[in-house]
Amino acid sequence: GVGIGEFSNNFELYATEFAGEYGHRTAHSSWILPWGELGPIGFLLFFMCCFIGGFKNAKILFDDDPTWMYTIASYGTAISFLSHTYLVFPYVLIAIITAGVSIKNSESKGLVA
Repeated sequence: GVGIGEFSNNFELYATEFAGEYGHRTAHSSWILPWGELGPIGFLLFFMCCFIGGFKNAKILFDDDPTWMYTIASYGTAISFLSHTYLVFPYVLIAIITAGVSIKNSESKGLVA
């Protein structure tokens, strides 16, 4: 990869033809941007930590509330066409789902009324 935050600085080095655009550019996908900046190994770590963990936690909550699985699947689809890599929204969604799993585990142990 070219390094975190360096995609727009290195875009023209890899462009095959002049695009007719100037200024700050970004990949229009939250999957392509981390792949280009982190390389394949960094992208796999990013993907595994964030979204596979989020799906795993949403699956735990699925029987109680399937909305979380639908939400993370829908958002994962949407960010395929939008660059949300450096926005807080995907990480807040994953944090809320993880908190839900923590609450569910606490309830099953009788720690939460």
